[in-house]
Amino acid sequence: MLDSHAQPLQAYGEFSLVLDPSIYEALPDDWLIGITDVVGSTSAIRSGRYEDVNYAGASAIAALGNAWGAFDFPFVFRGDGAAFALPPRGLMVATSTLRQVAAFAKASLGLELRIGLLPVGEIRAGGRDVRVARYAASENVTYAMFSGGGLKWAEQQIKNGRYLVKPGRYTTKPDLTGLMCEWTPFASQHGQILSLLVEPYENTRPDVFATLARRVLAVFDEGQRQSHPVPEDLTIPKHKDAYVDPQH
Repeated sequence: MLDSHAQPLQAYGEFSLVLDPSIYEALPDDWLIGITDVVGSTSAIRSGRYEDVNYAGASAIAALGNAWGAFDFPFVFRGDGAAFALPPRGLMVATSTLRQVAAFAKASLGLELRIGLLPVGEIRAGGRDVRVARYAASENVTYAMFSGGGLKWAEQQIKNGRYLVKPGRYTTKPDLTGLMCEWTPFASQHGQILSLLVEPYENTRPDVFATLARRVLAVFDEGQRQSHPVPEDLTIPKHKDAYVDPQH
């Protein structure tokens, strides 16, 4: 189990290694899990507001990192929201920042941002877990990977009205320094672009899901650039840390 450090020490440079359930480290019971999501995001995206939805979703990460003073905590951008983990001393910072972000999304983007905060112990009491590993995509970028089903469970509880953090009536604008949502379409290299989302059924054993994921990756890795769809000559801004959640 992790101690007071914000991240596991070891980062794995090969993506297939983070499919091994045994490398994930459990977060302590008193750590906090934060969840945000844009209410009605599906209809907003259908109306062409996908950039606003993404911006609102990513704003929680930018604001929290700036308020915390570092982006050394596990977090994940989920398109229409975000999820993150912080040690218990981050309660006041997280609560204040999330309220600021919710007020900003409502006033500036016209979007309602649902926000929730709860300790890991509550998730374990609900029969789920929160475990973290690190994937080093390059020397400059590290992704946090979550497992255990805890984020999905927490999100559902928050959608049901539990653990909500209500936006304050009077709040200061969140510090969104460094946040960019740039859209640069790129052409398919082989005539088709495929986005594949795979989510295990309830009570699926982690090793069963990992086996399936490895088989899928093996198909992608047969190509010339393996599972890298972005052209090599495309310039992408470098960021120190970024995080994803493959299994909620």
